[in-house]
Amino acid sequence: MNEQKDPIEEFDFERHRQLATEQYQQIRPLYEEFANVVKNVISQALKAHQIRVHSIEARAKTLDSLGKEASYYVLNIYCWQEWAEI
Repeated sequence: MNEQKDPIEEFDFERHRQLATEQYQQIRPLYEEFANVVKNVISQALKAHQIRVHSIEARAKTLDSLGKEASYYVLNIYCWQEWAEI
């Protein structure tokens, strides 16, 4: 009998993490710039409406954080697909 292999066991999570991190590293400066532009727009809009806030933060996700989440979300997507088939 032909036994089906579990796709999760065959999936290379470490390689996926590495590729996602490498690709994100190339475009991260764009995300940093975008975050700062959005922060400035929000700051100006609040100031124009005389709304005072304590602070506004902006940042791009770190490479380490993205790498950790890349594999986590692949696993969660697979688990949800499995659950949906029940």
